[in-house]
Amino acid sequence: MALAILKNGVWERWDGWLDEAQHNTLDVERCWSTAELADAGLAVIQPAIIPPGKVPVGEAVLVDDDGVPRESYQLADAPIPDITRRQLRLWMLNAGHDDAAIRAAIATLDEPERSQALIEYEDASTYQRSHPLFDLIGPAFEMTPTDVDQAFREAALL
Repeated sequence: MALAILKNGVWERWDGWLDEAQHNTLDVERCWSTAELADAGLAVIQPAIIPPGKVPVGEAVLVDDDGVPRESYQLADAPIPDITRRQLRLWMLNAGHDDAAIRAAIATLDEPERSQALIEYEDASTYQRSHPLFDLIGPAFEMTPTDVDQAFREAALL
C-alpha cells in the first residue's frame, strides 16, 4: 500500500513528512484509520485501471479520481500473444473453418509461398502473428490484418 498527500489540490506521493515531523510510512499505513489518514490530508493510492488489451507504459502519475488518488499510465496496445497449433485450429473451427479450409486457402498461394506456408502450418508448434503466413491467407477468410490480430488474441484464450 502506498499513500499520497493532497497539496494545493494535487495528489503527490507521500514521503513521510507531516508538518515538521517525519513519520514512519509503514506504521502510518498499518496503524492509521481511513479517517485519521483523511484528517492528515493523506489517502491510499488506488491502482491504475488498465482496460483489457492494453498495457501500461512509463511511470505512473497520480490523478484525482473523485477525491481519491489513483495511479494513471500512458497506455499502449498489449502485444499480440503467440498461439499454439491447437489454439489456431480451435479458433478457426469456432469461426466455421476446418482444417480443409485452411489447406485450401494455402493451396491458392503461388510458389514458393504455398510450400513455405504449408510447412509453417503443418510443422510449427507455435505461431507468431508477425509471420507473413497469416497476412497471406487472411484474405481467403475475408479477414483484414486487424481481424487477424483479434483472432490471435481470442485464440490465446482457448
